[in-house]
Amino acid sequence: VTLPGTFDPAHLDHVDLLLDTLVYITEKERGNPKTYVVFISLVGGNATGPDGAIWKTYKTPALHRHNMAKLLTDIFDPLIHTSMMSLEYPSGTGIENALRMLDSQQAKESERLEKVTFYVTCGSDTFVRWRNKFDDIIRKYQNLIENVTFKIIVRGDSVNYIDPETLKNLPYKVTVL
Repeated sequence: VTLPGTFDPAHLDHVDLLLDTLVYITEKERGNPKTYVVFISLVGGNATGPDGAIWKTYKTPALHRHNMAKLLTDIFDPLIHTSMMSLEYPSGTGIENALRMLDSQQAKESERLEKVTFYVTCGSDTFVRWRNKFDDIIRKYQNLIENVTFKIIVRGDSVNYIDPETLKNLPYKVTVL
């Protein structure tokens, strides 16, 4: 389970969203033992946003954002972690860097990992703004990483309505909580 974002700053609402997602998944998978890896994945300092321009040029430097996010997630260790992948790939989006981490982990654990479900969680405002970028990234990685099912879990709200029609023909399943 990953939560992508700038995390400028990381705060407890981010952790709350991850925990809500984890509770939803464990309830849905009750009776089917699973191993979970839960982490936040930061947007690289040079990553482009939905419009193709550098995302939030005014953001705090990447190393500081990572260190602050790690301080927050260390409270919840070993349940929640901070991915440091965007320090290595500063042009990567949060999802791209999370997928890079997954791919490297799969290479290390190839004999143990048969099938993986990769959950991305976000708020409805993020999903509405980033949906096309999510689509592009997931389509690309579906061809590069084997045995991975992609799913997105969105925490709905009353302001950012998600039209069910926009969820058709996507390269992943979307669940709105």
